Amino acid sequence: MLILTINPCKSLMLPLSPPPSFPRTFQWVVVQWNFIRFNVIQNLGSFYGSHAWHWYFTQGFPVIMGTHLPFFIHGCLLVPKKNRILLIAVLWTIIVYSIISHKEFRFIYPAMPICMVFCGYSLANLKSWKKRAVSFLFLSNTCLVLYTGLIHQRGTLDVMQYVQKLCTNTLLEKEEPSLFFLMPCHSTPFYRYTEYVNSS
Repeated sequence: MLILTINPCKSLMLPLSPPPSFPRTFQWVVVQWNFIRFNVIQNLGSFYGSHAWHWYFTQGFPVIMGTHLPFFIHGCLLVPKKNRILLIAVLWTIIVYSIISHKEFRFIYPAMPICMVFCGYSLANLKSWKKRAVSFLFLSNTCLVLYTGLIHQRGTLDVMQYVQKLCTNTLLEKEEPSLFFLMPCHSTPFYRYTEYVNSS
């Protein structure tokens, strides 16, 4: 059943993926091939950092699942056989990304909605613990959202207020602003704060 569904989609998407890139690059680009060439054959992703092959299983997946992990495991044991294909899709995603040396949490985020199906099976089958489990998930996730949204690594946002003032002041004095960041890429929302200064 799955192969009958995937093969027509695959045969339709592979020829359709190169044309959108042509107007910008004037080259036919097959994104899937570029991904394999860059990350697997040339192993250039390791330039951005690398982890052991088991990182997604031991750290990546447990961290993104957070407090949902016990419910996910319980749901995997309860799910009907017709929906086990979803579990195979999650495992396939994690296994394929484990082959690549450069690993990030965001790479396996697309598997999370499927994992929530298993959490739902778990919660639906809890009898006396259902209200406590839902309250636990709500409180733990609310605390996590508040902490990560307001406190965790706040310095990279706070420094941007200073950078914006620096850019504004140097432009008012008709000088070219200069700034040197010594940190990993994507650490600050740089253009969000400096683009307005450049346009005004």
